[in-house]
Amino acid sequence: MHVSVLKFAVTIPDAGSLKSKRRVVKSLKERLTARFPVSVAEVGGHDLWNYAEVAAAVVGREGSWCGEVLEEVRAFAARAPDLVLGTCEFEDLL
Repeated sequence: MHVSVLKFAVTIPDAGSLKSKRRVVKSLKERLTARFPVSVAEVGGHDLWNYAEVAAAVVGREGSWCGEVLEEVRAFAARAPDLVLGTCEFEDLL
């Protein structure tokens, strides 16, 4: 069993309030979980209106498959029209 995590920062340029930021982050989380076999959570930047840290985790039989899924998640987030992808960190836990 392998557990892999992708943590990435996003900037939301058009967010003018925490409410509009939460709408963008919630939409991203919903799109990621609908498209990929991952769990997603906002893990940082909770009080900042134009910045968030998001983590996606996947569990699988092979580490290479987990890495491929998370790379697809990263590419999907990079194409999102309402945010700018920042730094990304991949981590294998098991």
